[in-house]
Amino acid sequence: MIEQAIKTELEALTGLPVYPLLLPADVVEGITYQCVSDPPLETGLVRTSVVRARFQMRIIILNDYTRLKMLDRLIWGKWQAIRHGFIADFPV
Repeated sequence: MIEQAIKTELEALTGLPVYPLLLPADVVEGITYQCVSDPPLETGLVRTSVVRARFQMRIIILNDYTRLKMLDRLIWGKWQAIRHGFIADFPV
């Protein structure tokens, strides 16, 4: 499941806890993610599922904007070039 792969990969990359949608009340720093769309793509007469979902991530770090930007660049640098590759063990 892609959600578990996202969680696993983000935790490995950043060392922060990762949760779907919201941080728990007792956690002050971490990463949240949510699915923002499941678009069906239409290419001519054929319907395809090349893009299955888009996810939004939010990094929450208290009083350390420099660290937040560093983690953002780290994640973007790792995932930007993925084309028919893997996030954790999940094919994307």
